Amino acid sequence: MNKAAAKWHQAGGNWYKVFRLIDSDNSGKMGFDELKEIVRRPLPCLAISAKKVPDQDLRAMWKALDEDRSGQTTVREFMVFMRRHGAKKGINLHQSPTQGRLRSRAESRSMAIRSLSGREAALLNVALETQTPEKFQKAYREWSLPWTGTISEWDLLSVVRGLLDLNEEKLDDDAVHAFWRCLDRDGAGEVAVETLFSIAAELGEQATSDEE
Repeated sequence: MNKAAAKWHQAGGNWYKVFRLIDSDNSGKMGFDELKEIVRRPLPCLAISAKKVPDQDLRAMWKALDEDRSGQTTVREFMVFMRRHGAKKGINLHQSPTQGRLRSRAESRSMAIRSLSGREAALLNVALETQTPEKFQKAYREWSLPWTGTISEWDLLSVVRGLLDLNEEKLDDDAVHAFWRCLDRDGAGEVAVETLFSIAAELGEQATSDEE
């Protein structure tokens, strides 16, 4: 299991790439069969065999995730659930505890920011400077998404593409994922909208340092 998780991290741990494969109809929703695909399929999925995580365990995890027994869950709910509870179910999507203890939160964020290029950091910095929490709330209403003052990993892709107006040519999915790592330093799966604004200055510094 650890070996499979390590390979997933080496591939970038990028959920956007995974769901582009699984969510072929772009519905933003998934059922048990999609969950099974994510776990069983090769990279960029997890490539975990039934011997390591039996279908019975996957069904138990799905039961915990599909609380209303609708047979479907949103990608947003799935990503938050997996970030918070995946390790307990035998599917660890995070770095090892040892690695986590070796780095402070500030160090982790700094390292993640450095994984963005100067150009990418500059684009995000400029785009965020024109935003406010009220604009985020309005965008969520337009997208028919509940607004709680927090942003999930999956929501971030909509925010970057739809609100910050950064298409894939300007900022590809790998860069969006790197940006998420800057934001979600605790691995909670959600961050307060204020976190995006507080990181803007650090992005500006990264852009400047790359120019020098």
